[in-house]
Amino acid sequence: MIIIGAILVIALSLLLSLMFGQFGIILIAALTVGLIFSIYIKIHKLMEDSQLIKDKLGMTQNDENANYQMSDEAIEKELENELEKELENELENEFEYKELNENEADDELEVHNPKAPNLVVEEWSAPGTPDGAMAEWIAPLHVHYQDDEAWYVLEGVMGFRSGDEVIEIRAGGRIVIPAGTPHTYWNPSPVEARYVIIMTARIRALIDAIHSAKQRDSITLKTLFRQYDSELLE
Repeated sequence: MIIIGAILVIALSLLLSLMFGQFGIILIAALTVGLIFSIYIKIHKLMEDSQLIKDKLGMTQNDENANYQMSDEAIEKELENELEKELENELENEFEYKELNENEADDELEVHNPKAPNLVVEEWSAPGTPDGAMAEWIAPLHVHYQDDEAWYVLEGVMGFRSGDEVIEIRAGGRIVIPAGTPHTYWNPSPVEARYVIIMTARIRALIDAIHSAKQRDSITLKTLFRQYDSELLE
């Protein structure tokens, strides 16, 4: 635009100088000054606009940097919060796990507490019966009205009477006699037998009372059996 304006001024100057002589030269000088002044104003305005644009761009860049910085800080803070939450969750889970294990351990201690067991497990042996001899009962025929009792044969063979049923059980076999069932047991073989007996604490207390009794006559034994909710039948 400036070049085109300069060309127009030169052409106009030549034309006016030819038409008006000296007056035309003065007019041309005035027009040139005005054009230069106008160009100066335009350039100055462009420079101001350019500076404003630069300032705005600088402010925008600063704002963007600040936003980026704030964004990074926010992300870092959020990550810290998540890590803290995960750590808290892990600690809570570990605490619950330990508490659960402690409770389970307490339960196991309670189950296996020898001070007051509900069941008693004993391993006993029974001597063999000579060939041709009558097997002797290990316990007289009796009944426990409230307590079950069970046997597991480890070695040899054992004979059992449960109610009206008579059976023999060899090593690896087992039998459970429910409460209220008359029963007894013996070793029918000449070979010694080994077995595990599972009984309630009340039956174990009855056996201990029998072994510690000074007299074992029929009346004394029947009285002891009745004291432990049992009955001696023969």
